[in-house]
Amino acid sequence: MNIEKLYAEAMIIEGNRLFNRGKYEEVARMYENAARWSSLELLDEEIIHEAFRLAISSWITAGRAERVSNIIEGLSQEIRIVILKELISRILAEVDYLKKKNNHRLAIEHLNIFIKLYHDNNLISELKKLNEKQLYVLELMMKRGLKMKTEKK
Repeated sequence: MNIEKLYAEAMIIEGNRLFNRGKYEEVARMYENAARWSSLELLDEEIIHEAFRLAISSWITAGRAERVSNIIEGLSQEIRIVILKELISRILAEVDYLKKKNNHRLAIEHLNIFIKLYHDNNLISELKKLNEKQLYVLELMMKRGLKMKTEKK
């Protein structure tokens, strides 16, 4: 095993420790740096893919969907499709979490970002799931708004 691979793996392991302590933005940056460094120095597709996947997942957990979009758009089409297909359940779970916390606006903002990503990459079945979730969250927002309006009368 060469020193470059050991270095990349050490960055990922350190990121895992930070993730477990709830430092999601810090760990997302670390994973992203590991992926970018590996793509320049190591050229090991497995480590690059794993580090980008971990970075994206961490940005989702941190509530920073716009950072996910930036990473995804910088990847090759082949890797982008694989990662987007892998992440759909993680994205839907995060939206459910935001919905449960009554943070419907942030859920809609995230959905809009992800809908654009999945649309731009022609991932129709995943796009359908995102659109269905978006309609559901919008319906909840409307019901909540109507309930608040009738309570004020």
